[in-house]
Amino acid sequence: MIFKTVSNTIKRALKSLGYDLSKVSNIDFDINNLNLVKNSEEKVLQAETLVKKYPNNPKVYYKFAESLYQSKNPSTFEAFTEFGNIRRKWLKESGLGELDVEFVNSVMLTGSLGNSYAIENLIRANSLGLRKKKNILMFVKKNEKFRNNCLTKYFSKYINIIREDDTNLEIKNFSSLLALPLGLCLPTDNECLFLDAAANRCESKEEESKKKNYIFSLDEKDLENGKKSLKKFGLPDDAWYVTLHIRQVGYRNETKENTKENFRNSNPDNYIKAIKRITDAGGWVFRMGDSSMTPLPKMNQLIDYANSSLKSDSLDIFLGATSKFCIGTDAGYLRIPRFFGVPVILTNCSTSIIYYSLKKNDLYLPRLIKKKINNESINLNQMMTSPLALYVSDDNFKKSGLYTIENSPEEIDSAVIQMMQSIENKQTNNSEYKKQNLAFKEVVEKKGTLHPSSLTAFAACSSEFLTKNKNLF
Repeated sequence: MIFKTVSNTIKRALKSLGYDLSKVSNIDFDINNLNLVKNSEEKVLQAETLVKKYPNNPKVYYKFAESLYQSKNPSTFEAFTEFGNIRRKWLKESGLGELDVEFVNSVMLTGSLGNSYAIENLIRANSLGLRKKKNILMFVKKNEKFRNNCLTKYFSKYINIIREDDTNLEIKNFSSLLALPLGLCLPTDNECLFLDAAANRCESKEEESKKKNYIFSLDEKDLENGKKSLKKFGLPDDAWYVTLHIRQVGYRNETKENTKENFRNSNPDNYIKAIKRITDAGGWVFRMGDSSMTPLPKMNQLIDYANSSLKSDSLDIFLGATSKFCIGTDAGYLRIPRFFGVPVILTNCSTSIIYYSLKKNDLYLPRLIKKKINNESINLNQMMTSPLALYVSDDNFKKSGLYTIENSPEEIDSAVIQMMQSIENKQTNNSEYKKQNLAFKEVVEKKGTLHPSSLTAFAACSSEFLTKNKNLF
């Protein structure tokens, strides 16, 4: 195990550098107190105070950058860049940068399914030479459960997973010093990129180098078992299918009364027309999710897999990996197909920063965002600009006097038509749409420069959305 190989090396390095990890440092004590602050503006002020107290400590500066993000401060991106600069300098001066090891938090695989997207960014960046590749270690508590065991199996090809009963306290404490803050950003050799910007940078590098833009391929066992399951569902051998994931309340005790995420919850009824479009074309649809979701109406060639007794971790992965494409919302499952190179349609998206994570073959269908005071639509420039681009709760929209409008059945259906045509290489000859999409991408790339490093617009925007909403330009 890699842990046993590097353990003594780490201990020797710490001893020579004078670290005593058996004690809680003053810095950690101050950071723990900062974590208790609930008010976002007060948290920024206290974080600024800590930065002045510990100006060269990357853990402190990261907490400052994190507090700016939580308050939706326009300086967020610049703060992450500065964090990256301080971290690189600190690693060099401390000598810890010479260690051939770095750590990732277990929540990336034990928390929400979408957290694993951050590890995908790390793996891609390592393989593309955007950062020095090191041994990746993850400490997992003795009884901690993975979100999806099959997905963890694929990631374990890149990550050394260590159960806490295999470790000692000193090395576990040390992991926080070299832990990568993947939940929000990815430090590279020359930058520190916000999560979705990191995905965009990887896509640019892959386009440039002509490398594949996915990290996994199904192994033979999962492929064989998946095919057997398809037969149990009644699919013929030559069937093609699409995965569909619609975020609703129900996950982790979320209800209509306590939710703060209606900005990314959607009504399944609005997807029925698109489902019929696929089944009429000869395809099948697997509705992904869990049993907390509202059952869909019975339709030919629609499998309500979320409420199926055949549901399993391995089948969750198999279906995403082998589907023709995925229709999803701003939720974790959308990331699974991309791990295997399957294109996605991101529907009902209110947080525009996510756009930059999409790949060339994906399709983007945002929500309209309107002002409550006069029902005026927010234009594309505003949608793609911080702080609006970073909104991640209903409270963010409410405090700004804004509300979002779900995609209509017609918009979702049109996006599905566009994706099917794209997969079949039947590109639209609509010159007006091409002009609109070019204008859309120009705005997206211009606003992408608000990030300290320029970003590229890869995915097309839905033709129906652009045609209906010309006023957004």
